Amino acid sequence: MSELSRYRLRPSAAGVAVPSHGGSAGPTVLASRLSVPQPKQPLVVRDQLLRRLSAGVERQLTLVHGAAGSGKTLLVADWVNAGLAPGPVAWVTLDKDADAPGPFWAYLLHGLQGCGLSLGAEVGRPARAEGIDRPFLARVAAVLSELSGPVVLVLDEYDAVPPGVVDADLDFVLRNAAPHLRLVVLSRRMPDLRLARYRVAGELTEIGPADLAFTPDEAAELFRLHGVPVSNGTAAALTARTDGWATGLRLSALAMGRGSDPAEAQQVATQHGAIADFILTEVVDEEPPETQDLLLRTCLLERVSGELADALTGRSDGQRRLTELSQASSFVRAVPGAPSWFRYHEIFARALQGRLVAEQPTLVPRLHREASQWLADNDRLTDAVAHAVEAEDWALAAGHVVDHLAIGHLLVGLETHRLGSLFARLPDEIVPSPDVALVRAALAMTRFDVADCVDALDRAEAGADRVPRGHQAALRLGIAAVRVIVSRLTGDLPTAERAGAQARRLMAQVPAERLDGHPELPALVLSSLGTMQLWHGSPDAAEENLRAALAAAHGPFTDVARTNCLGQLAFVHVLYGRLRDASDCALQALQLADRSGVPPESRVPVGHLAAAAVAWEWNDLPATRTHTQQAASSVAALHDPSIAVTIALLRARDHLAHGRCQEAVEILRGTREERARLSEWSFLLPTLAFEEAGGLVSCGELDQAREAVSHLPATSPVLRVALARVELVAGRPDAALAVLGDVPGPPTSALLDVRELLARADALHALHREGEAREQLEQALRLARPDGIRRPFVEADPWVRDELGRDADLAARHSWLGPGLIPSARRAAAAPDEAPALVVEPLSDREVDVLRLVAQPMTSREVAETLHLSVHTVKTHLRSIFRKLSATSRNQAVRRARKLGII
Repeated sequence: MSELSRYRLRPSAAGVAVPSHGGSAGPTVLASRLSVPQPKQPLVVRDQLLRRLSAGVERQLTLVHGAAGSGKTLLVADWVNAGLAPGPVAWVTLDKDADAPGPFWAYLLHGLQGCGLSLGAEVGRPARAEGIDRPFLARVAAVLSELSGPVVLVLDEYDAVPPGVVDADLDFVLRNAAPHLRLVVLSRRMPDLRLARYRVAGELTEIGPADLAFTPDEAAELFRLHGVPVSNGTAAALTARTDGWATGLRLSALAMGRGSDPAEAQQVATQHGAIADFILTEVVDEEPPETQDLLLRTCLLERVSGELADALTGRSDGQRRLTELSQASSFVRAVPGAPSWFRYHEIFARALQGRLVAEQPTLVPRLHREASQWLADNDRLTDAVAHAVEAEDWALAAGHVVDHLAIGHLLVGLETHRLGSLFARLPDEIVPSPDVALVRAALAMTRFDVADCVDALDRAEAGADRVPRGHQAALRLGIAAVRVIVSRLTGDLPTAERAGAQARRLMAQVPAERLDGHPELPALVLSSLGTMQLWHGSPDAAEENLRAALAAAHGPFTDVARTNCLGQLAFVHVLYGRLRDASDCALQALQLADRSGVPPESRVPVGHLAAAAVAWEWNDLPATRTHTQQAASSVAALHDPSIAVTIALLRARDHLAHGRCQEAVEILRGTREERARLSEWSFLLPTLAFEEAGGLVSCGELDQAREAVSHLPATSPVLRVALARVELVAGRPDAALAVLGDVPGPPTSALLDVRELLARADALHALHREGEAREQLEQALRLARPDGIRRPFVEADPWVRDELGRDADLAARHSWLGPGLIPSARRAAAAPDEAPALVVEPLSDREVDVLRLVAQPMTSREVAETLHLSVHTVKTHLRSIFRKLSATSRNQAVRRARKLGII
């Protein structure tokens, strides 16, 4: 039954007998089967396809193929009815009566005679139904080849004839009837007519599913013709939803014409009952029982392979049947790039699912569970979880995650959102298995719900002994990993270190190939442990674990862990004053975060924090402010105390730099709750005290400044520098010098050592010991120069700037400080003890602006936003900068620009 069967004119004659020899080859042919269909419904004129048909019949063979209801018959009938054919048209609509050579040729000959052709008595008739001899075919071809002009033979529903029955005979006649016979074949499947030979010879025109699919404009015209005009957006949405399927669009238009709300057109396209009925009767019911069973058992899948189909049907013919279906119907399509996998059109799948639920409802959960297990066994974890969830088998869903060591996927990676959405349906009232409890703990961690996370971990651990021994290592490893991660929020370093040690032991007990497939797990454990150690005052141990995490991390699921590691390593470098290394690490972290696809608000903001800390020490206040704001937009800023405190510290510094000392002090004092959650060894605590004391000194509150640092150990260099600043402001340089001592303490961090040297220089200058003061200043400059530490010199006593302004030699050697501190210095002069970098031509002002932001570091997107440029323009500037500085990378360009004093 063709897609026009409900619209075709039906003659009143019961049928016309086709004469035959022996009777077996002479079926009764309805006149309607030999008539060009005349549609009674509105018809969209498809001019482009009509022109292709007209051009196509200039060749021997035109093939129009597509799924049922794709508009094949409507298109060719419109072409014939419009009088566009180059000669007489013989239209033959085939059916299952023509399933043998004899009946087929009887149909064909009767159709040719019906269009006015006289084939002559010498052609004869098929003598038997099951076979046709070659002399008969030769006579048919000879008569057709001697016609005075072209004749068009249209074979509609050619797929009704079983493959191989008449293909070779039809090919023989077509080749030998040249040049006058023009064959147009309409079929749901590709016929075996040796198409490759016609294609190479330039004698084949194909109009396939993609050509038959309606465009949004054609869909809008179809709806208008049915009296239900829709907007361009609705037409486009409907076209996308139906893949331009003609019958789906037509039936949707009919349904909407009966009163459906046009605003619901997208849903009508996939849910309207008439569409499902058409698919089930015209497509599914036409297939053999085994194929129908395969379609029903696999319709719940988003994608299906032959092996997966076999697992659900219990047979071994899945690949063959799916391949045949994909060739015969556009409702089943091979997945691009994965030829053994197929997907069903959404409308097709919905129709099948409706029948499955109606006819075999108890089979649905079983199919979901069987599909889930097969997918899990074949490393398609997220799909496996999805089907277990559909079966409401939560133990199975969580067991897949735990057994595959994929607990980290709930926290980081490309599948985090989808897995989280699936497990969000987990009922609160369900009694959890240990696996379910562990999954709940990980989900609580994503919400920063520490109490729920720890409670769920305890439940999982309490039931770990009851799970099968082969599963215990994976379960306990997941528990240990999540404990390490949540410890970042509880501030419990001893628990983190114990859980980390346990996790490392358990990693040796799980299958190595499975652990290799989930590098995000060791990366998360090591990076979380390293982060804890960093913020608790053990930067050396932190650096070791962070580098180990980077070495373990590979693949897309580790992007978040790698971003965190790079950001934390940047902070390690900041602590030691290695600002250039810190800048490189922070830039890598920010670039990786951009590439990861994680939304900005969900990213770990430590890369921005490290970049802001570097920008502060380089005295780039706009970059400091920009990175601080971007860090503050992260959700982690609300839950991680170390991040929240660091953001407050950077904001306070910005206020101090602009003379708003009281606001700075209030910001720092507002972090008391977060400070209480930090370890007493955290490096943030003395830094916060130092900045608070500095703010109080600027406000003239010297006693309160002393109180702010009074809790620091007596040996703390932070305490020495802070108290020296108090004494200097109080006008007691001798007391300041006494606090600092005549001999500097052991080196700690270049950032603090430079400030201590400058404080000593200030005290010596105030005591008129100019030579010693100058010596301390030069020592501070030498220490600050390798990493461009500028901020301490900005904050120093005005005599420092005067000294730099008076001493041309000193200014030339330290032109890296820039014109803010050395107005007379030539910014482009390279230091004499450095090899000059090659500059092809001077940088423009805008290129200098771009390079300065890149050095902060910022990504191209962030530079574009800061300078109100497009990303493309920023990249163009960078290419020009690379050329002018003879550089091949950002880092090299920044290093050369610094050598030249350009930035």
